[in-house]
Amino acid sequence: MQFNDSSLWDIAPDGTATELVTGLNSSQGLDWGGGTGYGDYLYCTSNSNIYEIGLDGSVSVFTYHWCAGGLAIDITGNYGGYMYTSTGCQDHIYEIDFSGNDSMFSDWPTWIDGGGPQDICFDSTGRYGGQMFVATDFIESQSHVSGVFALDTLGNATRFTNEIVAARTIAFDEYGLFGNDMFVVGTSSFEGIAKIWRVQTDGTATGFADVLQTSPMNIAFGSDGAMYVAEYSSADELVTVSRIMPIADTPKIYHVDGVGGDNGNDGLT
Repeated sequence: MQFNDSSLWDIAPDGTATELVTGLNSSQGLDWGGGTGYGDYLYCTSNSNIYEIGLDGSVSVFTYHWCAGGLAIDITGNYGGYMYTSTGCQDHIYEIDFSGNDSMFSDWPTWIDGGGPQDICFDSTGRYGGQMFVATDFIESQSHVSGVFALDTLGNATRFTNEIVAARTIAFDEYGLFGNDMFVVGTSSFEGIAKIWRVQTDGTATGFADVLQTSPMNIAFGSDGAMYVAEYSSADELVTVSRIMPIADTPKIYHVDGVGGDNGNDGLT
């Protein structure tokens, strides 16, 4: 798990947080390469670098790409099994091969001011066509490219849901306790408060959970089947990780004091 104070934190099942890596400036995208051609490393975008992080905390630059933000590795095989990153400065999606060489995958949504692609996620369940999905969070004047979009293998983008007009992150329940559904952090209006949405295979979105009086940053599903939600309170400079189960279960709320930063994009994987 990564917070926006330039550190990468390891959170144990009992909620204990241990700082794993420091010195990551404005880090955003985070994904695990295990089981892919990228090996058993974490990959993290930070200050236009994509870093390769070993389980021992060792850090090296995997590749450089200007304004690299969102990051995901194709685990479906439908997109070559490659790594993909979004760029907020240029508002494009790039493919990164196993050697770190990049090429443009899609020029969508083109060069637009006022936001950009926030997150990339691949359908790990197979229920959503095994597609790539991109969350974008633009200003209202650019509403035609803001929300949740599916990108086909040629890089063509199609709006997937109409209810969410601005999106921060996307996650799929690959373990089944939440119906193998898609979940999105986003808003239904450009002035609205972000919440967690549940999105069906036909694109219908319904509110799933409101959040504490904070800003939801990211969602991930653990091997225990639970949903984990990272929220950031700028007033308290506190990141809270909440555990959500679909059955009667006492939620575990993990408070990590003194961890946090400005209201940026925090990653959870």
